[in-house]
Amino acid sequence: MKKLNPKFARKYTKKLKYLTDAVMKHTEDGKDTRWLTIEWFEVFLKVDYYLASKYLINELLTNGNFWKLEYMFVDLLLHSNKVEPYILNFLYKLSPTNTKESYLNGFLDVIDRLNTSDRNVGRLSMINLSSRDWNNSYDTLRTETMIRYNQTSRRLGLNVSIDHQVNDNTVSTGIIGNRNLSETISKQLCIEKIPSLKDQRDLIEYLVDKDTLEDHHLNFLYFYLKEDSNIELANEILLPIIRKRFPRGHEHYENIRYLITRLNIPNNDKISLYINNFVYSKDGWYSGFTDKDSLRFAVETDKGDALKELAKTLPHYYSNADFISKSTANLIIAFEYSGLNETLVLPMYKKGFEFIESRLTNKSNFKWDNLDYLEFCHFNDNELAIIFALSKTNSFDSSIQKDVISALSYIIRKDVNILIKPLNWFFNNLDFFHQLTIASILELLSIESRRTRPLIFEIKASIEKARVINNLYINNILDDILGGLINE
Repeated sequence: MKKLNPKFARKYTKKLKYLTDAVMKHTEDGKDTRWLTIEWFEVFLKVDYYLASKYLINELLTNGNFWKLEYMFVDLLLHSNKVEPYILNFLYKLSPTNTKESYLNGFLDVIDRLNTSDRNVGRLSMINLSSRDWNNSYDTLRTETMIRYNQTSRRLGLNVSIDHQVNDNTVSTGIIGNRNLSETISKQLCIEKIPSLKDQRDLIEYLVDKDTLEDHHLNFLYFYLKEDSNIELANEILLPIIRKRFPRGHEHYENIRYLITRLNIPNNDKISLYINNFVYSKDGWYSGFTDKDSLRFAVETDKGDALKELAKTLPHYYSNADFISKSTANLIIAFEYSGLNETLVLPMYKKGFEFIESRLTNKSNFKWDNLDYLEFCHFNDNELAIIFALSKTNSFDSSIQKDVISALSYIIRKDVNILIKPLNWFFNNLDFFHQLTIASILELLSIESRRTRPLIFEIKASIEKARVINNLYINNILDDILGGLINE
């Protein structure tokens, strides 16, 4: 939707928040629906990164221990490529027990991007990663990821690695198992023999029974149909294969599309086969309309004929198909992918949304206007990233608290001015933070007073607000910090 109309996409992504909340309240019982909010947020980042960031910061501040926020936080990191690598490195460390492969690959990307001057930061991060239980029974790693981890470790001069087994795929000559060399070559060259068949009906039955049409099947069909040059024969053979009820997965339809493209038949027949292949295509979970390239090829051949054929084929399909929401979404996505204009696509989405909305009672107390206190329009990506680090302290995890203070200390020494806006915001929103966090940051500013004087001068008015806490320890640190400015 964003490609067609960003404003429309933003509006309905915000409305989807209420639908996901309603689904969670109705069905949160350990089933797959518990991931729905996380999936919504991942899409939200692609539609409006800035508003999604505000939403997540608000959730971290008001509900910091909610387990789903950790997944959302990592999703945000994976979409934060504009942030300086050394800052992003510290943010990745704020997920201290994460052993997911996507997280590890994202962290390794950041470590690989660090400048030479930040080499020690990368080394410390790799040491941090080495203490985790990688490739465990819950979160397995691919061999490629483990090799990359080990290569990054060696490049940084560290002797920390993940053990991995490399399968020996070398093939010896001569007899292979119970197959002789000629059989092996036939298999590799996709020239396996098609069994002798009595008539066309047997051929169709044989091919329909196949889970997936492999190369030797496609080659056989291509030459079989090419030799006969019979349009009706092509339809009689391919349509039953396309419309088979229980296909193994998307590869079946992808292979058929390749075959249709190669056939030398009139455009109207090719469009008909493309449309049928699109309409009847399914993935491994039987969600429909998965082969969107078939629709795109049909539209590129002749848009008018393609839409007419689609209008004719869809009623036939739905007469024997159950409603699956993912199929409806795939249909709308395929329309956009095929270059059809928004006057066709957006009403489809709106109608589908209204149907689902009418069946879910919305009792959510969340209001988007409540995020207005988070105004970051004048913050750059690095400054916004520091806000995330500060917000993560609300998890009350001691390791996260220490890592945030360490990150601020490093930034003070590298580029203290980048902290002006984030810390000004922090001291203007003290109600969201624990007194220990406030005291720790103030103490850091005091210890680093020689470097932070320009910073403290810029945010003096907001720092003074910490006195309303009426904490003796905090007041003493404030006297020390602000007294130094007066003496100057």
